[in-house]
Amino acid sequence: MLSPMLPRPPKTWTTVSPEPAAALVASSIECGRIAHLRLMTKSVVISTGKLPAEVPAFHNGYLIGGLPYQCRGSKEVQMMVLFYYSWLENNNLKTLPEELFTGQDNLKYLRLVGNQLEKLPRYIFHGLTDLEELAIHVNHITHLPRGVFEGLKNMLSIYIDNNRIANLSANQFHGLSKLRDLAIHDNDITHLPHGVFEGLKNMLSMSFHLNKIRNVSKEHFKDVAPTIRSLYFHHNRMRKLPEGFLSTMPNLTRATVDTNMMCCHLTKEDADCDYVYVDSFASCETMFRNRAARTCIWAIATMSLVGAIFVITWRMVYRETNIVQPIMLIHLAVSDGLMGIYLITIGWKDATWAGQYHLHDYNWRTSLACQITGAIAVLSSEVSLMLLSLISADRLKNIVFPFHVGGLTNKATHALCFIIWIIGFIIAFLPTIGIQYFRAPAGDDHFYGK
Repeated sequence: MLSPMLPRPPKTWTTVSPEPAAALVASSIECGRIAHLRLMTKSVVISTGKLPAEVPAFHNGYLIGGLPYQCRGSKEVQMMVLFYYSWLENNNLKTLPEELFTGQDNLKYLRLVGNQLEKLPRYIFHGLTDLEELAIHVNHITHLPRGVFEGLKNMLSIYIDNNRIANLSANQFHGLSKLRDLAIHDNDITHLPHGVFEGLKNMLSMSFHLNKIRNVSKEHFKDVAPTIRSLYFHHNRMRKLPEGFLSTMPNLTRATVDTNMMCCHLTKEDADCDYVYVDSFASCETMFRNRAARTCIWAIATMSLVGAIFVITWRMVYRETNIVQPIMLIHLAVSDGLMGIYLITIGWKDATWAGQYHLHDYNWRTSLACQITGAIAVLSSEVSLMLLSLISADRLKNIVFPFHVGGLTNKATHALCFIIWIIGFIIAFLPTIGIQYFRAPAGDDHFYGK
């Protein structure tokens, strides 16, 4: 993002000076002459292409982009004196000397965008006390040295997105009390250390999307919370926010998160919250958005349990001579009863957390209790299906081949039912033992809570 005070020159520019003291063709510039242009003019733009009809009046600064290939990395260019603006973007720079900006006390805007920088010297920005905007995005930076921003007391905007930064240091932005915009999205950050944003009491916008952050806390943002207006956290690995996380930000008007349930934490009527995908069929208040679904759960659960108890009792009281079919029906009743237990558990959780379900959603869905409950539902379905198939096969045999094939004995029936239960247990509980195939995209072991 560019400062509104600093218009970006077109890619078609040749070498231009808004003051007639210097106007050279980029392809013919000698690296030494580039370094000495500061003696001829206050403002210089260096790039390749066609001269535009109109050139905006930049004042007191060097704007350098698209340097001739033979000049990139030359000692003369590295040591040239810069003033108000400095554009060193798209120049294939891989390293920067630590003393590059020494003495540039008046530098306010510095752009090192689109190079191949892999690291920054710790004191590269030392002494740039007037610097207001720093853009070092679209590079290959993997680490920010501790204290690299130290002394930048007038800094307003920092853009370090589209790099490969994996970690931030505690107090990484210490001393940047005037900082308003921080863009650190599209990196490989996995966590935020304690105190990383300490002292940033004028922050307006922060973007952390397209990282790998798993958890945040109110402590991380306690200094930022009173002033922050825009917060971008989508496409991370978070699935929940701490209770009251967004409510501590009274001026927040825009937030982006991963799931719809995380938006429930933003209760301001004049604030917008966008999410990447729907992580649940629940609403902020209840486990089920549809009231009819909540009612049907209790009705079906009651009928399942009552029906199962009735069948088991009936078959135990009124015994028959041929008990092959009753054995299978009793097993079927037990499996149907398990579905009733599952539905009652879900309905009870929904009633317990009514009005504030979003605070419990992720913890519940990743808990062992939820995994066992989900496995019970699958066990009930699979065993019921296999028992119905066994009962149908037995009835078919008795009707079509009543005399040609011997019937099932009680012992064989018990054995077949036992095998069906074993198969059902394997199918139902296999996803809960940590096999990679059943894991969530973020690597979490909660197959039945996805």
